[in-house]
Amino acid sequence: AGDAEMFEGTPIGWINNKLNDASDFMYSERFHFLMIRCCGERNARRFNAAQEYVLHKPNPILPTFYIILVAGGFFIFVTQAFPHIPLRPEMPWGISAYHKPNAFIILFMCLFSFAMSAFRDPGSISGDNAGAEQTRYHYDGQIYEEKDCGTCNIPRPARSKHCSVCDRCVARFDHHCPWINNCVGLHNVRWFILFLFCHALI
Repeated sequence: AGDAEMFEGTPIGWINNKLNDASDFMYSERFHFLMIRCCGERNARRFNAAQEYVLHKPNPILPTFYIILVAGGFFIFVTQAFPHIPLRPEMPWGISAYHKPNAFIILFMCLFSFAMSAFRDPGSISGDNAGAEQTRYHYDGQIYEEKDCGTCNIPRPARSKHCSVCDRCVARFDHHCPWINNCVGLHNVRWFILFLFCHALI
């Protein structure tokens, strides 16, 4: 969205342009040549393979980092900060007795919504269910037109899209989220919204 016309001449537009320039450079022949000169051809191929895996393939890197960050951070907070937080609701700097249990409930909801978003099928479309999915939403002839997916070679239902990372068509596709290592679609979008809401609370 950073390349939208509304962001032209703004810091968001500038950051988007710089990120695009960096991405173009990393995939350029010049960068590949520099990698070969600096690291050797074998290491350059390894770097390219690692780059392809991290940026364009499903992988557990960010979900693992998320679990370590949230669960580890909460553990440190509970063991180091909780003992020093006074239960004195009458004071501006005190908290009520229900604050500490609520923290555990919110953490559980964060991890539970994460698991449901990450491991639930977002709405994969195959040749077996493409026909049924086509009846779910109507084609409007403007944004959504009847056509086949060029990759899956199956009819593409309205509001669906082929995910280049997961290599599948997803019903009511929203986006691919690397934090959950899954697409956000018809069957997990509500869990994903809960996932975001719980983290706003925590």
